[in-house]
Amino acid sequence: MNSTLTLLDSCIIDYAAKDATRISCADLLSQLNKTHSLGISLFTRFEAYRGTNNVTAGLIKSVFEHLGTAPVNKKCIDTAAALYTCYEKSESIKPRLKSISDGDILIGASGFVFNTVIITSNRDDFPSPFFTEKNHYEIIKTSKKKNTSTIIHITELSPNYKYFNQEIKNCYPTTK
Repeated sequence: MNSTLTLLDSCIIDYAAKDATRISCADLLSQLNKTHSLGISLFTRFEAYRGTNNVTAGLIKSVFEHLGTAPVNKKCIDTAAALYTCYEKSESIKPRLKSISDGDILIGASGFVFNTVIITSNRDDFPSPFFTEKNHYEIIKTSKKKNTSTIIHITELSPNYKYFNQEIKNCYPTTK
């Protein structure tokens, strides 16, 4: 098993707690757990618990019991600010920057700070070339009412240190 933490995006925790995706997501997490040390950012913990009911909170808690945690520290915050600034100055990312939440920028920054990969179904929230695709997975969303199934694409992303370090020199002021 890889000893480096693999961060699960909040959407993966949501899938683990929802009836329509719970079993398929549990299968994926079980598969990933064989080769990855799974964890979450503390910010993901906040996102998962906010606005939940007792049943959902219990499901989320049972998932979290098996995961490591990456802290949100000063270095994560500083890296998130630099990452946002680089996104803002990128011609390809700037037009859709408003659709990328501060939480996702913070989770992406945690990927850089802690040298972790990120597992997400929201590929656009971790834009290329700042993040590169490493692996692809699928989970199934079933609708009993409609008797249908939908494939949800999951992507494993790696921070692109070379690109980020190059861009940070061009777009982010250093503070001393």
